[in-house]
Amino acid sequence: MKLKSKLEKAAVFVLDFCVKAVCKKPKIASKEETVRKIVEERCSIARFGDGDLGLMFGLPEGYQKCDDRLTARLKEVLSYHGSEKLLIGISKAIFVSKYPYYPRYRVKYLWKISRLLDKDRQYYHTDISRFYQSTNDRKKELAYIGKLKQIWDQRELTVVEGEKTRMGVGNDLFDNAKRVRRILGPAENAFSHYDEILATILEKVPQDDLVLLALGPTATILAYDLFRKGYQAVDIGHVDISYEWFLRGVKNPYERIVVPGKYTNEAKGGNVVEDCLDPEYLSQIIARVGPER
Repeated sequence: MKLKSKLEKAAVFVLDFCVKAVCKKPKIASKEETVRKIVEERCSIARFGDGDLGLMFGLPEGYQKCDDRLTARLKEVLSYHGSEKLLIGISKAIFVSKYPYYPRYRVKYLWKISRLLDKDRQYYHTDISRFYQSTNDRKKELAYIGKLKQIWDQRELTVVEGEKTRMGVGNDLFDNAKRVRRILGPAENAFSHYDEILATILEKVPQDDLVLLALGPTATILAYDLFRKGYQAVDIGHVDISYEWFLRGVKNPYERIVVPGKYTNEAKGGNVVEDCLDPEYLSQIIARVGPER
């Protein structure tokens, strides 16, 4: 047993060496720099987490099935070079040696990703919304949250989210926004309704609105398409759940607990969510898109 363990560790070491030698890390800005660019230059951002990158190679996520169109659109967004005002977010985590994929898969996965990345390009930090992972210093985390909230400070805001996401409900995340409206999409497999979601945004949302997106890989593509239509669109992902975990004192990034009343896809049982009857939340909904709308 000890010999097997030593052999496994040796294999990890060798394969990690191969990954580092073959797959050069891209240039990825810090979370703070990424947020600063979005705030000061009113940039849009399309973010690629490990799940989004996996979907490009046919690896389904629990909340999003994979198909050829989704794969092609994600690759299109990742390769976009048309404007510096659209930031492309990449996760630093997948380039560290302890990334939680078994070694053989990790080598194959990173090799494919590295072939799609431009080594001379400045990428930005995907995990801007996962501030609870960065430190156990609550003062620093609170300061970072303050910077993040500047993105929508005194802005007229349209949130495009899953029907059970409910960003900002029950907390003060959007208290500094001028106005909040919502378009709800499906909690799962939102890309199946992509064209309808995009058409609804274009019909209902003024271009002066800031559009915040939380719809998994669908949000990545929406940020790209909306930017090209003249919107500032920010794929913000798990910001509300991260904030809820921060408020609850969650310190370990893998201590992913269910947040009552909100879809928590990374926590066991987090896909079972009761109805929300909050009158302010209901009054903010301007459209719903999905199979039963």
